[in-house]
Amino acid sequence: MAETVLPGFSVDIWLGLAAPKGTPVPVIEQLNVALQQVLKEREVVESLAKVGIEAWPTTAAEANSFVEGEGKRWPAVIEAAGLGPK
Repeated sequence: MAETVLPGFSVDIWLGLAAPKGTPVPVIEQLNVALQQVLKEREVVESLAKVGIEAWPTTAAEANSFVEGEGKRWPAVIEAAGLGPK
């Protein structure tokens, strides 16, 4: 994409865990703590690495900020590629 549509552009594939809007903050925090613990387990790290995945644990606030940034980034790519509703 950087060569044909938007110079300097790079993209990574990412996965995240989301909860429904309105989920109480303590529940989100508890889920985040449990997920962080799982992502530190040797077996999990090794299994993810076998398929080329590196875990990038974050807080809920960091994840929200990242997703908001992605939402702001993609419209420029869509426009530069001449894509979108016709």
